[in-house]
Amino acid sequence: MPFRRWDPFQDLIALHQAMFGEGPGMGLAQKDGTVWVPPVDIYETSKAYVIKAELPGIDPDKIKLEYRDNKLNLIGEKGNSRKGDVKHHQVERIYGPFKRTFLLPEFVSCDAIEASYEKGVLQVVVPKSPHDTNQCITVKTGL
Repeated sequence: MPFRRWDPFQDLIALHQAMFGEGPGMGLAQKDGTVWVPPVDIYETSKAYVIKAELPGIDPDKIKLEYRDNKLNLIGEKGNSRKGDVKHHQVERIYGPFKRTFLLPEFVSCDAIEASYEKGVLQVVVPKSPHDTNQCITVKTGL
């Protein structure tokens, strides 16, 4: 039987999802072969949803954003700076691939998503669509 290191944070996420009947959503990380999960702040303004991710030391060219089916994927890799014949005495920083998936509301302007990267912080602004949740259709029952 393989040994699995206990991760209380992942257990808490699983419990939350089970209690509220939801899948991974805004800010809840999915672990699917990733080595680490960058921390994020998510907030909403009257015009947009904003996601700020801490990605220190990562080349912006190694960061990829994908939007598909109301999901925004943040994908990248933090390269290892260890090179050559170096003897390390302590390594605490985490390196390797990462992926975060955020479930966005239906009414966003996906073609107007903007991202900027400054001082190790990626900011993604997802504008709200002018269409709101008050849209509805009339169902005729034939009565």
